[in-house]
Amino acid sequence: MKSHHKHDPNMKTPSILRAFALFILGALVGFVLNLLQMGYKTNFSTRSLVYFLHNSWWTLPLCGLAAIYIGFSYSFFDHKFNHISSETDSMLIIKCFALFIGINQLCAKIQFSSPVHFIVILAGTCLVFWYWFDHTKVGFIFNSFNALFVVVFVNILRYVGFFNQSQIQFDYLQTCLSCLIFSGGVTFGNIVRLLNFVSLDQEKNLNAIENNGFIKTSYDLRPNVTSERNLHLD
Repeated sequence: MKSHHKHDPNMKTPSILRAFALFILGALVGFVLNLLQMGYKTNFSTRSLVYFLHNSWWTLPLCGLAAIYIGFSYSFFDHKFNHISSETDSMLIIKCFALFIGINQLCAKIQFSSPVHFIVILAGTCLVFWYWFDHTKVGFIFNSFNALFVVVFVNILRYVGFFNQSQIQFDYLQTCLSCLIFSGGVTFGNIVRLLNFVSLDQEKNLNAIENNGFIKTSYDLRPNVTSERNLHLD
C-alpha cells in the first residue's frame, strides 16, 4: 500500500554515518591545509610533521566538528526553505574544492602591498566563490555569520592573552580565517547538497519501485471476469 507519509531525504542516510563521514572529511581537509601552510613557511620534513601533530593536533578534530556543524546546518536550512539543487554533481564539488585550496594558497603565498588591498582581494574572491558554487541567500548569510563569529572569537582570545602577535600579523590572521571559514562553508555545503540530492534520487527510485509493485499486485488480484462469464454460460 502506498504510504502518504512525507519522507525527509536527509534521513535516508543515517545521521550518525553522515556525521562520521563529515568529521573524517573535515579533519582530512584541515590536515591538507596545514600541510600546505607548513610547506610554505618551512621546508617540509618529517620533523615538522611530528611537531605539528604534537602541538596542533587539536585543529584536526576542530575542523571535523566544524564540518558536521556546517553539513547539518545546510541540510536543515535547505529542508526548511525547500531548496533542492538539481545541478549539484561530483564535478562541481571537485571544482569547488580545488578553488578552496587555491584560496588557501592565496592567503599563504601572495604578498600584497597593503592590508586593505589584501582584505579587498580576499573579500571579492569569497563573493565570487559564493556566487559560482552556492548563489543562495541563506548560504551567504550563514557563512557570513560563521566568519564574523570566528573574527569575534579570535579577538576574545587575543584579549585574554592567547595570541602574542603584532597588529599587522593579527589582522592578517583574522582576515585569512574569516575567508577560509566562509569559503569552507560553501565547499562543505555543496558536499552535503550532493549527498542530499543522491538521497532524494534514491527515494524517488524506491517510490517508483513501490508504486509499480503496488499496481502490478492490484492488477494480478483483479477477478477474471471473462473466465467467470464463460463458466456461467457453460
